[in-house]
Amino acid sequence: MGFDSRQWLLTRQRLLQQLKAQVAIRLGPQPKDVFGYAGEYKREFDGRWLLCEDEGELGERLYEVQLVLGGDFHAFSQAQRSHLRLLRDLPKNRPVVLGMECIESCDQEAVDAFLEGEISEEDFLETVNWDEHWGFPWENYRPLFDLARERGFKVLALNRYFARRTGSTLGQRDRHAAQVISKAFKEHPDHLFYILFGDLHLADQHLPLALIKAFKGKLPSMLRLFLNSERLYFRLARRGDVGPQRLLKASRNRYCLLTSPPWVKWQSYLIYLEQTYDRELGEDEAIDYTDHLAALIKLAAEDLAIKIKAQDFAVYGPEDGDFPARVAGHFDRNQERLLIHLVDHDRSFFLPEGGLCYLSRPTINHAAGLAGQYLQARLSRRHRPPWDMPHDFLPAIWVEAMSFLVSKLINPNRKSESLRQLRRELEAGDPKGRGKETLLVVLDQRMSEMIQIHSKKLRPRRFRPRRKVSYFEAARILGNMMGERLFQAFKKGRMSRNVLVDFFSQDVFDPHFEDFYFQAVRRLESHDPESPRAR
Repeated sequence: MGFDSRQWLLTRQRLLQQLKAQVAIRLGPQPKDVFGYAGEYKREFDGRWLLCEDEGELGERLYEVQLVLGGDFHAFSQAQRSHLRLLRDLPKNRPVVLGMECIESCDQEAVDAFLEGEISEEDFLETVNWDEHWGFPWENYRPLFDLARERGFKVLALNRYFARRTGSTLGQRDRHAAQVISKAFKEHPDHLFYILFGDLHLADQHLPLALIKAFKGKLPSMLRLFLNSERLYFRLARRGDVGPQRLLKASRNRYCLLTSPPWVKWQSYLIYLEQTYDRELGEDEAIDYTDHLAALIKLAAEDLAIKIKAQDFAVYGPEDGDFPARVAGHFDRNQERLLIHLVDHDRSFFLPEGGLCYLSRPTINHAAGLAGQYLQARLSRRHRPPWDMPHDFLPAIWVEAMSFLVSKLINPNRKSESLRQLRRELEAGDPKGRGKETLLVVLDQRMSEMIQIHSKKLRPRRFRPRRKVSYFEAARILGNMMGERLFQAFKKGRMSRNVLVDFFSQDVFDPHFEDFYFQAVRRLESHDPESPRAR
């Protein structure tokens, strides 16, 4: 049986409701007027929204307007990165005022001092009471402040602190921010005002109405940019029209950028709440992500129509500082070096013997990839990691492919790289700093695969890196590319669920695995739009 889009969608809708229910438990009872405030936001997406065919339309519109209201989902770093990309793409000579909800207007002097380098980051965060009054991860917002400093943007503090979140206080914050924006606009009428505020505030009756009143009806040309509307996402998903990124537009200069499935942002919010809850309790131990990982394993297993008990593992992370020392004795010296490299370079991995999961970052992409490694190990009865390089190079690619495939099932918006991107990166002198050796190993392996597929002759890899970790980093890139092709083949009905289960169950240490690997690659190439055979 192939990909069942209807069942996939129903499963994700159930997951979303479960996540929202868990978030509601963490937040506790909310005032009734908060639901009324949220209801106004939901009505923004009732009418007609159209897909933008021109990817450059949003950039053109940003160039034409004077005021942008950009929606933010505070606990989800992808939200801040979306605005960061748009701000980076603005003409460098365009003056910008970046309005930030995350800072209270009474702390404007601290913002100015921080951007001028007069106070340190630590002093700045302490002065503005970041943890107590805002509380969302500073790491999500730091790049925006870095860009402001680099480009000379003015940063405008907009918030007003209330100890309690109610519909009334949300409205008061809208009116306060509108007054601050109106006053600053009079001082800088030639600047683009790019306002980053919680998505709920962007509804007609909230911040926009407050701005109309603050500007006394003479509102500058304005664009509203919502992010990741659940209603719009599922509307497109039911039509099978969900891609890595979608831009929709509606009347009154409203746009919505879909960069992530809704359950991904809510999972990030739940993780944030659990971290906050444990800190408030004064927990000394690291947060346990076992339940989160088990839920993702269960979801992927349901997609593959397999039954598996996700109980025999423990999750560790950077908070467990002694983790490398605890497990290093199980490996030889080269593998110990690789273990330390993975920990130091923010890589998540699964050690089958002992069921040890290392989650380097508590994001859904890292956790979903880890779920994929777990499923592959359990279905194939693999008892060790593929770390004996270069002998385990193909097994490592395969494990990474299964890992990325599961992460795509969980988050279809996740992107892999392409050969074109890698070639450009190598030609540009490795701007991402991944190492020329790694990129050469990737390209050499793909050349071997193409020759084997087209001529049926085995071409040994010719490039031998000096550092064995280059094999592992190359395996990760190649595995991601293969996992992307597997996902697309499955989604388009060109590969059945049974075949995928067979792939997960393949013994990567079998003496004949190389033959199996190239057969699988040959099968996938016919579905790969970048493959010469597909043209």
